Amino acid sequence: MKKTIIVVLLIACLSSHVRAEAPVASAAVTVPFTLLKTGHMTVPVKLNGKGPYTLIFDTGAPMSIVNNRLARDAGLLKDKPVALFAPFGSRGEVKVKDFEVGGQKAADVKVAIMDHPTVELFSKHFGPIDGIVGFPFFARYKVTVDYQKKTLTFEPGTYNPPDVMQAMLRAILSPESADGAVRVVSGGAILGFGVNQENRTSGPALVVDRVYLGGPADIGGLKKGDHLTLVNKRWTDTPADLLEALSTIKPNGAVQVEVERMGKTMTLELLGAAGL
Repeated sequence: MKKTIIVVLLIACLSSHVRAEAPVASAAVTVPFTLLKTGHMTVPVKLNGKGPYTLIFDTGAPMSIVNNRLARDAGLLKDKPVALFAPFGSRGEVKVKDFEVGGQKAADVKVAIMDHPTVELFSKHFGPIDGIVGFPFFARYKVTVDYQKKTLTFEPGTYNPPDVMQAMLRAILSPESADGAVRVVSGGAILGFGVNQENRTSGPALVVDRVYLGGPADIGGLKKGDHLTLVNKRWTDTPADLLEALSTIKPNGAVQVEVERMGKTMTLELLGAAGL
């Protein structure tokens, strides 16, 4: 049976920010990839007509990265000053006029120039690897991965990816919305408990200070005094952590909650309820 995986991305929370140019090609293009022993895919890439170079194709990478060797060879370092402090040889971001994976070409794709330690390690063990193909390129396409044929098929779409790194920085550095109001993250379902943050010698901790009778938390076995450690496998040391962990919960959706109670670790399952 043919094993085909269609990669679908949904980053709606970022879609209102910086937009990029649409793909140049108008037809689907199939590109061969090499599957490393680690399970990573590598693909041939040309930048501004130079190459091909070998890059890792990573659907989890929020940005595309090239190392300094490739950047010099492709002429990306022109007018790029050398910083006094540049971890991993970082030279900042540049916009590549023509970014081509196999035969699929996109215009004005941002890449970060740095000698990423993971890429360097892969290059040491698997031969020359010069970077990572990430979200700014592949988000423009519907990507089909065929592991039997070892091919990637890029079908141009209408989605123009935002500048993810800039959007992340804005979210981190600006806790207020455009109108000056503080943003509040809220879950989509009720669990029926409250927490208090305590500062312990080991660091901040969230402790349950109330459980509403008959609510999902009460039914699921959560108790006052429980120390929350994980919610849906995410650390919850602060109220912000907890809100983020609960932000995607839907009514009737199961929530895995790990707590410490009287020196023992317990895992509870709560069922979200509808309401405000």
